[in-house]
Amino acid sequence: MPSSQRLVGKSSEVGACYVVTTVTRRRRPLLRNDAARIVADEITRRAFEGLVKNIAWVVMPDHLHWLFELQRSSLSAVMQGLKSASARRIGAHCGLAGPLWQYGYYDHRLRADEDLRTQALYIRDHPVRAKLVEPGGSFEHAWCRYPE
Repeated sequence: MPSSQRLVGKSSEVGACYVVTTVTRRRRPLLRNDAARIVADEITRRAFEGLVKNIAWVVMPDHLHWLFELQRSSLSAVMQGLKSASARRIGAHCGLAGPLWQYGYYDHRLRADEDLRTQALYIRDHPVRAKLVEPGGSFEHAWCRYPE
């Protein structure tokens, strides 16, 4: 199906909260150390520019989970900007050639009855479930608005 048809009926709403997951091309574990820091920096940049209010995010070796409130623009524009800028910077800094991200992303708009804090803590604790850190440990490439 042509990519323009994949977005038919897809819309985003300023003020809504979204959980987004996107993966590296072929799920290669490229997002470590400097590359993960670059992705985290680009997430923070989107908030600094007023596009989103970050609630929680985690940069795993082969994917990203991000929970935010959309402040302006569209979900697709925010994601395109994040993926494009991070790929360019990682390519230049780490010497990676070719596409970094797999096409598209998964998104879920939170309904009013969904618990934002529960979603945020689930994202924050993803490295524990993936056995990248011990329970109670901190993961360098994660952030959550909510304390323990």
